[in-house]
Amino acid sequence: MKNSLPNGRLALILIFLCLLIWLPRGLALDRFVTADEHAWVTRSGNFYRAIALGNYAETFQRHHPGVTVTWAGALGFLWTYPSYATDAQKNFGWLTEEIEPFLQKQGYRPITLLAAGRGIIVIAITLSLLACFGPVRRLFGSRTAFISIGLIALSPFHIALSRLMHLDGLLSTFMLLSLLAFMVHMKVGEPSSSPWPTRANTGSRNATNQTYSGWLLLSAITAGLAWLTRSPGLFLAPFMMLILLVRSFVQGELNKQSLMNGIISLVLWGGMALLTFIALWPAMWVAPLESMTRVLSAAGSYAAEGHLKPIFFNGQVHSGDPGWTFYPMVYLWRTTPITLFGLGLALLGLIFRNGGQQPRLQPSLKAEGATTDIQHTIKPAVAAQSGEALALVSLLIYAVLFGLFMSIGAKKFDRYLLPAFLPLGLIAGWGWANAITWSSRWVSQFGEGDYGSNVQPSLISRSLKWLSATKTSGSDHSPLIALALMMLVLLGQASFALPTYPYYLSYYNPLMGGASKAPQVMQIGWGEGADQAATFLREAITPAPKRVASAYTNGPFSYFFPGETLPIYFWDEADYAVLYAQDFQRRLPGPRQIRAFEQSMPIQTVSQNGIEYARIYDVKANPLPDYVTEWRLTNDGDVNIRLVSYLFPSSTIAQGETLPMTLYFRGVASLDVNLNVLVRLVGHDGAELVRSEGWPWGAPTSTWQSGDVWPDGHALTIPEDTQPGPYRLDVTFYDPVTQQRLTAIRSATGEILGDSLALDFVEIGPGSTIPTRKIQPNTMVGQFVEILGSHWGSEEETSRQAEGEAIRPGDGVALRLFWHTIDHTSTNYTTFVHIVGPDGVLLTQRDEEPWGGFYPTSFWHKGRTIRQPIPIQIPTDAAPGSYAIHIGMYERETLQRLPITQNGGFIGDSYITGRLLVDR
Repeated sequence: MKNSLPNGRLALILIFLCLLIWLPRGLALDRFVTADEHAWVTRSGNFYRAIALGNYAETFQRHHPGVTVTWAGALGFLWTYPSYATDAQKNFGWLTEEIEPFLQKQGYRPITLLAAGRGIIVIAITLSLLACFGPVRRLFGSRTAFISIGLIALSPFHIALSRLMHLDGLLSTFMLLSLLAFMVHMKVGEPSSSPWPTRANTGSRNATNQTYSGWLLLSAITAGLAWLTRSPGLFLAPFMMLILLVRSFVQGELNKQSLMNGIISLVLWGGMALLTFIALWPAMWVAPLESMTRVLSAAGSYAAEGHLKPIFFNGQVHSGDPGWTFYPMVYLWRTTPITLFGLGLALLGLIFRNGGQQPRLQPSLKAEGATTDIQHTIKPAVAAQSGEALALVSLLIYAVLFGLFMSIGAKKFDRYLLPAFLPLGLIAGWGWANAITWSSRWVSQFGEGDYGSNVQPSLISRSLKWLSATKTSGSDHSPLIALALMMLVLLGQASFALPTYPYYLSYYNPLMGGASKAPQVMQIGWGEGADQAATFLREAITPAPKRVASAYTNGPFSYFFPGETLPIYFWDEADYAVLYAQDFQRRLPGPRQIRAFEQSMPIQTVSQNGIEYARIYDVKANPLPDYVTEWRLTNDGDVNIRLVSYLFPSSTIAQGETLPMTLYFRGVASLDVNLNVLVRLVGHDGAELVRSEGWPWGAPTSTWQSGDVWPDGHALTIPEDTQPGPYRLDVTFYDPVTQQRLTAIRSATGEILGDSLALDFVEIGPGSTIPTRKIQPNTMVGQFVEILGSHWGSEEETSRQAEGEAIRPGDGVALRLFWHTIDHTSTNYTTFVHIVGPDGVLLTQRDEEPWGGFYPTSFWHKGRTIRQPIPIQIPTDAAPGSYAIHIGMYERETLQRLPITQNGGFIGDSYITGRLLVDR
């Protein structure tokens, strides 16, 4: 039997797997902190206090609902700080660090409480994954169970997320165990029977059905735990229904009795899962309807609202949904070559399962009179094969449907896909187990072959005989060979995960490009490197800095830095600033602020696994960024207000979407008037698209204290009929009583900017057109912009004046150039388009700064695609012929053209983007 193992060997396997799961997860839990874990420490403290004081309604801490995480955190408090519930006089908020000063005052380091909660989660995940061995063994056999659980245990992405005080590790593991236990309960591949012992179902099958009902109970409990962890766990309910229908249809048992048995199973399963959900969440004891309403309503809005900040994916910054390709790419980047190869082996195993032949009979069964034995042997074998296939397909469908389910929501993170990784790991394990079984039998037979008297035994043969010295002569070597091969597979999986310890999130699939390519595709970092940056500033800088500005403040940096940690928006108050990889990728908090840091030299960089995660800057030694602006109430008076930072997405925004932005002002000198802020988006024709104005976020400027930073948020909704293109963001201060506007002054140079600050640009679109003439990739103008191609015709006309059509003398041509910014520049370049005849004589030209000077190249942010319209007028006396269209850029003051290169090789100072046919 495929599941038969001596008890001693089974115990050794379980101990080995337990260590394999726990060791990479359970060590160094006091190292780096992710961006969200500070909030879970706070919520766990509130949860612990609510339980201890009997305020059960307060166990609702978040709509996730995250109850399993807060239970783990509460146990961590009970373990390390049992008197917290009575010492704390209130619940703390989690948006900023409120609980941390209290803990430190009481003599407890926040990282200690976090590590304790993490430890409980690691134990829960270890036990749950270990429990998966049982159902996997029943479905696929001991060999598959061993290797597949081992692959999951050593999966770098699952290790990374299952050692955090967060949701995804618990959710994915509970969902997997619930799914597997339900599949065993449904006895996939076997004839239907009642899901619960009845009078009609007694005798020898009674104990079996009781066993299968035990699996139903396990599935229901773990489903309830999944629901308590995160709302996507509700995906299990409809999928269990799908398993029932698919199983009945495939096995030809789609009848009334079969469906009734399945419905009974589902009702029992759902009832026990709901009881688990209620029993373990005290808020459900006192306010069930309110709690469930908040969970379900928040889950829908949470998915639909999208990202509050832009995300980086596949080389672009996305303000909204990054698209349906996001999760397939995530899987490819976060899985391992061993798993992918195992999936390939599984596919081959399903296609060529048993070579399309019937199960081979033992010689003893071929004897005359063995008909009954043959029937009893063939049927279980065929059922086992069909059962495995159905189970594998069920796991695959689960993974695919879950990925599609998560793709519906606009908000997407790589960790949201983790529940799909585990069933795919099981399928890969089955593929490896199948291949190993076949290989070990082949090698064993090869090792025992007859080589003849003149041929020396092979090295394989001699090695096998040495390895099996304890066996009797003629024994089968295949189990020993299989074990060796399985250990090699697990060692290969470990070779990808363990070198990244303890920063497992720094792993990226080498088949996709690994560490060198990942920053160009995937958003890098969730707190990794912040602890090392804090350690450097704490230990390598003398005297140690007192204030550091960091994009990761709550937890990732502050848990390891003894001084004051400021938000990155307050960089001008700090001694040093720490910027992270994803800040540069997403151009946050604002593209011009990131540009200022990129133009400065960091004093230290932090890298892991070949990926740069953080840069440390001495902000006092750096010049002021060029966007820093001052306003004075009177022209000869003191500075009253200074813009020190702004949060503004650098990505393209679509019509109908809302553009969020936040300005950060510092009060310098006091004001006796309440000024208004006016924020406008203005088109290239000078027309105002949308505006927002009023007191800065409702705070009258007469109350501002000197030195305080005041945020001012605006939400600009883009009209649906907005023409694609660049729009300028203007900021103005004015007195609402006199309507007098204050003059803006550039802080670094004292340059007078007028009464309206041109702060930044946003691209609205994209337009309906794309380059109709694409050119060879990596065609660069200078070092900052790539030529993507060109397009004939206006945004509305894609057929008229198409390339190749003749243009008559005197006609106008609508040419649109497409650029992609690779880097930023501080120079405002002029674009030229020269129409040149075959004799090299210039027919006509158009030289201008982009969009008629409206959109200077110094505002072209890194990573943007720029569409530049250039109208061309053909002279009335133009001779018929084919004319080359040369494009390029130059600096107006020096007339020096930028060099043009292809794949790094110089090809001239202009590029022929197409040809123009003139005919009378």
